[in-house]
Amino acid sequence: MSPDGRSSVGRYELRERLGAGGMGTVWRAWDPALQRDVAVKEVLLPEGMDPDARAEAHARSMREAQATARINSTAVVAVHDVLDDGESPWIVMELLSGSSLQQHLDAHGPMTVTRVEEIARSVLDGLRAAHAVGVTHRDIKPANIMLTADGRTVLTDFGIANVDGSTALTQTGVYIGSPEYMAPERFEGERALPASDLWSLGVTLYSLLEGRTPFKRDTITGIISAVLTAPLPPRLPTPDPGDRSASTPLHALVAALLNRDASARPTPAEALALLDREKAAWKARTAEPEGAPAPGPHTPASGPQTPVNGPSAPGHGPAGGQPVRAPSGPHRPPGSPLPGNPPAPGHRPPGPPTSGPSTGHFPLHPPSGPQWSHRGPDVPRSGTPGSGGAGAGATARFAPPAPPKPASVITAAVMLGLNALYLMVLTALFAAEAVGGSQEYTWGTVLLVGAWGLFSAFAGVGLMTRSRLLYGAVVIVQVVVSVLLVLTMFSVLIYTPDLLVWYTLILVFNLVIGGLLLIPPKARAFFGFGPDPA
Repeated sequence: MSPDGRSSVGRYELRERLGAGGMGTVWRAWDPALQRDVAVKEVLLPEGMDPDARAEAHARSMREAQATARINSTAVVAVHDVLDDGESPWIVMELLSGSSLQQHLDAHGPMTVTRVEEIARSVLDGLRAAHAVGVTHRDIKPANIMLTADGRTVLTDFGIANVDGSTALTQTGVYIGSPEYMAPERFEGERALPASDLWSLGVTLYSLLEGRTPFKRDTITGIISAVLTAPLPPRLPTPDPGDRSASTPLHALVAALLNRDASARPTPAEALALLDREKAAWKARTAEPEGAPAPGPHTPASGPQTPVNGPSAPGHGPAGGQPVRAPSGPHRPPGSPLPGNPPAPGHRPPGPPTSGPSTGHFPLHPPSGPQWSHRGPDVPRSGTPGSGGAGAGATARFAPPAPPKPASVITAAVMLGLNALYLMVLTALFAAEAVGGSQEYTWGTVLLVGAWGLFSAFAGVGLMTRSRLLYGAVVIVQVVVSVLLVLTMFSVLIYTPDLLVWYTLILVFNLVIGGLLLIPPKARAFFGFGPDPA
């Protein structure tokens, strides 16, 4: 029974309150006519509105609910009925069992690349259907996406959605939505657009892969500043090169969605096409055999039943919800259509990923060069079927092509070669002095300078092989040599001050070599010690 003593609305008997949020209260209800449980949401209008504004908002929320009922997609929660009791609009929805993506993140952390790709395809299909009838969701986030017990991925809580052509259901100066997931144009005073949903989906996919949003800050002001000014696309380190390869298609999708220019973001159909193209290119680059086994079954979240497709859990922003149970049953193969949801026209299911579960960590930036674009089928892209040296019957797997060598690494290698040449000349001169019985240049000095020269020659060539061990050794040697030169310069200053300039040049030369390898992000990334900033 509701707080005002109501035990029913229309023909629906209110049984249990499932949750409440900023935009409504959700009840488990019984439909005696069809003999089934349903979820009934009472839409709450903002307080303090004058009567005319309240009446207009009431009528608009009714129109929005009716428009949501026209969405035809299994990836969107079904609306059975819309009621108006004169005080508040009531929306009757299907009662879903499962868990929200936010609950999964809280319980299990980041999701696998394969699972996130399935979620991306389902939500994009739901957004395509919603935008086709003029409905913008405005609050896409993990708390408003459910993984149901029957294997569906369902977009819920259209309680703050607005129909194309209507004004936003909000008060002046008040943002409706979750700041970390809101598109930058929303903070600049513009109304929500369909493209705003695509931005929110990009942030959501990033959070599913990484366990947090790229704009998470300690304060609302910090969040808004990050959304408006933080570098895009956001980048995170890649712990395993194999994971980066497997996440390349999602990498490209998220990079396209997180574009501050709303007009440049892909539509849902374009985003699905982009994902298909990148998936095909990735398969070609890795020479994936057709008969490769699919990864093992996905283990969905488990735990007690909690409401999800209604008001979200505290701290996850406004919502409006349904009871949920942990998903069960076998995991669908990646790219397969949802139950009851035929694949979109032109949609090609992706090939099997590399064996074993992939983690979602990856640096989010568009692939370099002309191979990446989310618009138009005529844009060239890297990789064609059979490329990478794999013939028609190839069964071996090939790693993606190595990135180009950064200019700083090439320059450092050349300088090491020059250093080796100089040291070899010094070794010959010192050896001649030692043979002549010189007390200044002993055989110990000859061996030390010679060893340094041989190492420089070996390192100059070896850096081109991307050896992490050799990279670390070169950096350490340059630091040690620079410290020794600084200490030696104190003695030179006292006994042979005329050589101080020469020692200074040698010191600077070695510091430049170390700096070229250690400071530029591209140089570190080339050896796997950081994200590629390209």
